[in-house]
Amino acid sequence: MYHNTLQSHLRQPHQQRLRRRQMLAALGIGSAGFFLDQALLPTAANAQEGQPDPLFVFGYFAGGWDTLLGLDPRNEQIFGTAGKAIHTAYAQLAQQDADLAAILAQNPTGLIQPAGSNIVFGPTMSNLAAHYEDLCVVRGMSMGTLTHEVGRRYFLTGKFPRGLAANGSALPTWIAHNGALDTQLPNLVFGNETYNEGLAPTASGVVVRSSKDLFYLMNRLETPLDTATDAAIANYLAAAGCSDTKLDGTGLVSSYHASRPAAELLASGELWKHFAYNEYGKDPEITALLDHFGASSAPPAALFAIEQAATAAQALKYGISQTVSISLAQGIDHHNDTFQTDHAPALRHGFDAIAQLISFLKDPANGSGGKPLWDRTVLVLWSEFARTPKLNARDGRDHHLTSACLVAGKGVVGNRVIGASSDDNYQAQPIDLSSGEVDSGGHVVVPADVHATILSAMGLSYDHISNQSPKVIDAMLTG
Repeated sequence: MYHNTLQSHLRQPHQQRLRRRQMLAALGIGSAGFFLDQALLPTAANAQEGQPDPLFVFGYFAGGWDTLLGLDPRNEQIFGTAGKAIHTAYAQLAQQDADLAAILAQNPTGLIQPAGSNIVFGPTMSNLAAHYEDLCVVRGMSMGTLTHEVGRRYFLTGKFPRGLAANGSALPTWIAHNGALDTQLPNLVFGNETYNEGLAPTASGVVVRSSKDLFYLMNRLETPLDTATDAAIANYLAAAGCSDTKLDGTGLVSSYHASRPAAELLASGELWKHFAYNEYGKDPEITALLDHFGASSAPPAALFAIEQAATAAQALKYGISQTVSISLAQGIDHHNDTFQTDHAPALRHGFDAIAQLISFLKDPANGSGGKPLWDRTVLVLWSEFARTPKLNARDGRDHHLTSACLVAGKGVVGNRVIGASSDDNYQAQPIDLSSGEVDSGGHVVVPADVHATILSAMGLSYDHISNQSPKVIDAMLTG
């Protein structure tokens, strides 16, 4: 049954054909940079000279996650009683969630803490918790808003929005702007917003809804020309004439000619084979990939997160993208009793997919030169805010200002918790930036601080958010 469901979910989208105008609009966001010289645009400090560009995975849980179930949990035996300021409700949710019930049967607190872990995880994170040595959890992060659009754009850019409008460039865009840009889709974005304010067009995010849309980016849509005609056109476009020399004062034309091979490769169909999930069971690579992520035995509701994580894995493995933004859960804004049935499984599916992605990136066989991709990857998991620590009258949770995020990978200290929320009202606590411990005279963490710290870990500048007065959280950094 699962095999048929998998085939249906990941089928090649021949019957869902995008209009050519839509395809060109999507492709144009990223490919416009192939025709513009980055030297004409502002640049910032790059990562260490001679080192490969850092890679970046930006994992979004859309709608506002319940951090009690994940990154900032509490003991069910202490906080499991309704009416308290913090009500975990794990036992209540477990009545309709067999996985959660199994965890509570093994440990009534509902908490996950592997031997040697300094991090206590919530009951939806049992598989991701196995990677505790690589993970840094930031708690007590103030989002400053209860509005989805504002919270989402705040964490995307590290700048508080202008009203509802995004303020500045998205974090993946800034990272791609500082890269060598020797990839076909430097900044690949699945099902989320992306922003570019004054940076290189090459760094702009190419937005797709799912891996199915990559078919239209990575294949020719028209009937191919005959070989001779195609070769004649290619030779003509490759030749530099007098007019090209005259117009190349800034290097724009040279940049265009140099970029053609990458653009041709992108549209050739050669790259698509790495994402042709409809070949599961027939193509050895695709079969091994999806088996690694457990797709054939996963419940149908988990396939969305698996597809997103697997696509990020392939885009990084084959050097197609430097940054990949993925959506690991959708529609988790559970104000009513759907929270009881849907929220915990949605978080679990997203966290499980990330656990498998980390394993994939750690495997030297998926890297180059015997070095795993994880050595140069930074991972961030986030949502626009958290949910209230008490259930509302509809057995759901509303929006809450205090959130958390997870950061891991290159330059980031693992097996560490930064900050906390209070036990009396779940509010953000100020911290000492050098130790990460709660300090009444310290600083309350905001998204700009997380951005500055991530970019510092990657060896990149954070000048573009200087007007937010960000603080680097030194306790998160390895060096």
